[in-house]
Amino acid sequence: MRCAFSSATSGVAAPRTIVFMARSGARIGLGVSEGTIALVDRDGRGVVHGAGPVHLVVAARKPEVLKPLTFRGLRIVRLEAGATFDLRKIGGGKTIEVVEGRLTESPY
Repeated sequence: MRCAFSSATSGVAAPRTIVFMARSGARIGLGVSEGTIALVDRDGRGVVHGAGPVHLVVAARKPEVLKPLTFRGLRIVRLEAGATFDLRKIGGGKTIEVVEGRLTESPY
């Protein structure tokens, strides 16, 4: 399972993660806020600890264009401290797109 990980201050974790996913070809990304950690075991099960959220980003397909980025069918799941997750079975969240380098709506 290929995953992209990024950390950033609140408000930019999900967009940074989307760019890393596009560049690396990862289908799952974890945007981890400052002061937060996502612990993931070898089976893909994890838990969030810390002050801020983790944004799980799931790509339904590969990006269409890298420059400027067009990446459709992205699902964002916000996980607060104490939340548990399974990278093999990610449900819920909000669907967004990046078109010509711009998010179609806020991932938050």
